[in-house]
Amino acid sequence: MKKSLAIVITVMLSLWSSPAIYASVVEYESRSEFFDSIGAPLVTQDWSTYAVNTLLDGQLVDGIKYNSTSYEALVVGSSHGGGWRLGYQRPDNHYASFSSEIISFEFSEAIDVFSISLSQGNQNQGNRYVGYSVWSIVVDGAMEFFSRADYDLSNFSGEAFLGLDGINGASRIDVHRIFSSSPIVWNIRDISYLTSSSVPIPASLWLFGSGLLGLIGIARRKKTVQYYQPA
Repeated sequence: MKKSLAIVITVMLSLWSSPAIYASVVEYESRSEFFDSIGAPLVTQDWSTYAVNTLLDGQLVDGIKYNSTSYEALVVGSSHGGGWRLGYQRPDNHYASFSSEIISFEFSEAIDVFSISLSQGNQNQGNRYVGYSVWSIVVDGAMEFFSRADYDLSNFSGEAFLGLDGINGASRIDVHRIFSSSPIVWNIRDISYLTSSSVPIPASLWLFGSGLLGLIGIARRKKTVQYYQPA
């Protein structure tokens, strides 16, 4: 019986993690829809609890390792623009936002769900533009997704959100701006994620496993009956 149970558990776990069942990644452009659909408490990081100038570049902090392609150090900055916290510490001690750098998040524990909130601002404070910006979000160097923010003369602070469900066991997310129709700077307001160990096994798999156990039980009963039948 123990051997049979082990087989069932192995099958269930292999199906749970199998790309064949969760072959497609679900994308969300609405923050509220994303959080409502996930139905599990995600870990959200907005860096609001870190001290200003906390070094992140190349560091492992709370299970996330940060890397950037910029020659300047990625740090936690003072909040401005309604939540812009990440940026670069320049030699003159001025805080700089992002332009075209690639920001990488490497997770110590694999994740199945990820979201990112992006925000942009006017690089030339005295000018106003009408246009849009596009960001690339790459998962494990293999799957690429895009997020877009639009802006106009009255509202230049474009906001973009992308939620990804079903990225099964991902460990690295790379983010960078790939296009903007005007000079802008940008920032990451927050990220949210759910580790693979935190994702509950779907009820359908439990039913499947129960069915396997039932079949095994029937087979064993039949075998037992046959074994004790008189000659």
